[in-house]
Amino acid sequence: MIRDGVVLGSSPLVTTTSVDLSRMEYMKDQLRETLRTPGVILAFWALVLLFAAYILVVVRYRSKRRAYRKRLELARTVRLDMEDDEEEKEEEEEVESEYADSDEEEMRAMRQFRDEGKQNTARLRNVIHPLVLAVRYDA
Repeated sequence: MIRDGVVLGSSPLVTTTSVDLSRMEYMKDQLRETLRTPGVILAFWALVLLFAAYILVVVRYRSKRRAYRKRLELARTVRLDMEDDEEEKEEEEEVESEYADSDEEEMRAMRQFRDEGKQNTARLRNVIHPLVLAVRYDA
């Protein structure tokens, strides 16, 4: 018996009939007690921290990979532009010596056509699945 938070005494409980044990209530109580142990609480928070660290690592990796791909693509375009400029200079030197006074307009038209083709092919990407290509060419 407790009064105002002070234990005044105790008495044993005596029954004349048996009392059924509620399995569901017993299991809930056991689970509640297990989840309140310090080891389980510590393990839970350790898993939460590991999961958060994993998410941060994945996000950082993907952002760095995206930046690397952008830098790589920029380097490729710069390199291709430089190669194109060098080729054009070489071809202009050859053209001037080969076709000094004949058909200059035709040569300009051919260069313009070639340059437009290079610009278009630099932007095109193959989006066709390799299996479709294999079926088409009976490979």
